Amino acid sequence: MFYWLNPEGYPDRSTWNRQDEPAYDAYDELEPPSALRDRIAENWRDIDERLVDEVAAGLVDDVAVTGGQLHLCVQNGVVILDGTVQSESVRAAAVARAWATPGVMDVCDALVVTPMAARGHHDR
Repeated sequence: MFYWLNPEGYPDRSTWNRQDEPAYDAYDELEPPSALRDRIAENWRDIDERLVDEVAAGLVDDVAVTGGQLHLCVQNGVVILDGTVQSESVRAAAVARAWATPGVMDVCDALVVTPMAARGHHDR
């Protein structure tokens, strides 16, 4: 806990004029937290939509990412890779491609290596 001691006492607050303080004017102009939260969420949605497109295009163009079935999701800049792939090298290539996309904050690798994925069989 912090205590501030002023040996000379405190000024008389009745003489303070709130209008003379620029900090109060700036505070009055702030938008409410709910509006700020909505604006931030809208910006994240725009960023996430762009990232989904860019990561998906990168995965499709990458010759090392073949066989299996990948599901791609982006939430708040975090890429979530889910599904099945045919080998560990395909898994590593998909994760590396996702990380190589500018703007990606993190990659959640939930890919499962299943040799049967190459033929499109699923055990779900």
